[in-house]
Amino acid sequence: MDVPELDDAVKLVTEPANVTRLGATGPQERFAVRSNRVLRALREQGAGKAEAHELALAALAEVGGGAEIATSRAAQRGARGDREIESWWVPGEAVHF
Repeated sequence: MDVPELDDAVKLVTEPANVTRLGATGPQERFAVRSNRVLRALREQGAGKAEAHELALAALAEVGGGAEIATSRAAQRGARGDREIESWWVPGEAVHF
Protein backbone atom coordinates (compact mmCIF):
# COMPACT_ATOMS: atom_id res chain seq x y z
CA MET A 1 0.00 0.00 0.00
CA ASP A 2 1.30 3.44 -0.92
CA VAL A 3 1.68 5.97 1.84
CA PRO A 4 0.47 9.53 1.21
CA GLU A 5 3.08 12.22 0.63
CA LEU A 6 3.20 15.96 1.24
CA ASP A 7 1.64 16.72 -2.17
CA ASP A 8 -1.37 14.56 -1.26
CA ALA A 9 -1.80 16.43 2.03
CA VAL A 10 -1.48 19.82 0.30
CA LYS A 11 -4.28 18.86 -2.12
CA LEU A 12 -6.48 17.87 0.81
CA VAL A 13 -5.96 21.04 2.89
CA THR A 14 -6.65 23.27 -0.13
CA GLU A 15 -9.60 21.32 -1.56
CA PRO A 16 -12.79 23.43 -1.45
CA ALA A 17 -14.80 20.55 0.04
CA ASN A 18 -12.45 20.52 3.05
CA VAL A 19 -12.51 24.24 3.89
CA THR A 20 -14.97 26.83 5.19
CA ARG A 21 -14.68 30.56 4.59
CA LEU A 22 -13.77 32.47 7.76
CA GLY A 23 -13.97 35.86 6.11
CA ALA A 24 -11.36 38.55 6.31
CA THR A 25 -9.30 38.40 9.48
CA GLY A 26 -7.10 41.40 9.02
CA PRO A 27 -5.55 41.98 5.61
CA GLN A 28 -5.83 38.30 4.61
CA GLU A 29 -8.87 36.15 3.88
CA ARG A 30 -8.68 32.80 5.67
CA PHE A 31 -10.41 29.47 5.33
CA ALA A 32 -10.88 27.02 8.19
CA VAL A 33 -9.74 23.51 7.29
CA ARG A 34 -11.97 20.61 8.29
CA SER A 35 -9.21 18.65 9.99
CA ASN A 36 -11.35 15.54 10.54
CA ARG A 37 -11.89 15.11 6.80
CA VAL A 38 -8.24 15.68 5.97
CA LEU A 39 -6.98 13.27 8.64
CA ARG A 40 -9.54 10.62 7.66
CA ALA A 41 -8.51 10.85 3.99
CA LEU A 42 -4.81 10.56 4.85
CA ARG A 43 -5.50 7.57 7.09
CA GLU A 44 -7.53 5.92 4.31
CA GLN A 45 -4.54 6.43 2.01
CA GLY A 46 -2.34 4.42 4.39
CA ALA A 47 -0.88 6.91 6.86
CA GLY A 48 -0.80 6.13 10.56
CA LYS A 49 -2.54 8.45 13.00
CA ALA A 50 0.59 10.42 13.97
CA GLU A 51 1.93 10.40 10.40
CA ALA A 52 -1.36 11.80 9.06
CA HIS A 53 -1.27 14.63 11.61
CA GLU A 54 2.37 15.49 10.81
CA LEU A 55 1.70 15.42 7.05
CA ALA A 56 -1.30 17.71 7.46
CA LEU A 57 0.66 20.20 9.58
CA ALA A 58 3.48 20.20 7.03
CA ALA A 59 0.93 20.83 4.26
CA LEU A 60 -0.53 23.78 6.17
CA ALA A 61 2.95 25.29 6.49
CA GLU A 62 3.66 24.63 2.80
CA VAL A 63 0.68 26.73 1.68
CA GLY A 64 1.18 29.50 4.24
CA GLY A 65 -1.51 28.33 6.66
CA GLY A 66 -1.24 27.27 10.25
CA ALA A 67 -2.71 25.61 13.30
CA GLU A 68 -3.80 27.28 16.49
CA ILE A 69 -4.34 25.50 19.77
CA ALA A 70 -6.74 26.83 22.37
CA THR A 71 -7.72 25.35 25.69
CA SER A 72 -11.12 25.46 27.27
CA ARG A 73 -12.24 24.51 30.73
CA ALA A 74 -14.31 21.37 30.94
CA ALA A 75 -17.90 22.55 31.07
CA GLN A 76 -19.50 19.42 32.46
CA ARG A 77 -19.70 18.57 36.10
CA GLY A 78 -17.16 15.91 36.97
CA ALA A 79 -15.05 16.52 33.87
CA ARG A 80 -11.30 16.58 34.38
CA GLY A 81 -8.87 19.27 33.36
CA ASP A 82 -8.78 21.41 30.28
CA ARG A 83 -9.65 20.40 26.75
CA GLU A 84 -7.35 21.33 23.86
CA ILE A 85 -8.91 22.44 20.60
CA GLU A 86 -6.75 22.59 17.48
CA SER A 87 -8.00 24.71 14.57
CA TRP A 88 -6.38 24.73 11.17
CA TRP A 89 -6.51 27.49 8.56
CA VAL A 90 -5.20 28.28 5.08
CA PRO A 91 -5.01 31.63 3.25
CA GLY A 92 -7.70 32.31 0.65
CA GLU A 93 -5.28 32.28 -2.27
CA ALA A 94 -4.27 28.69 -1.46
CA VAL A 95 -7.81 27.36 -2.07
CA HIS A 96 -8.55 26.58 -5.71
CA PHE A 97 -12.22 26.84 -6.61
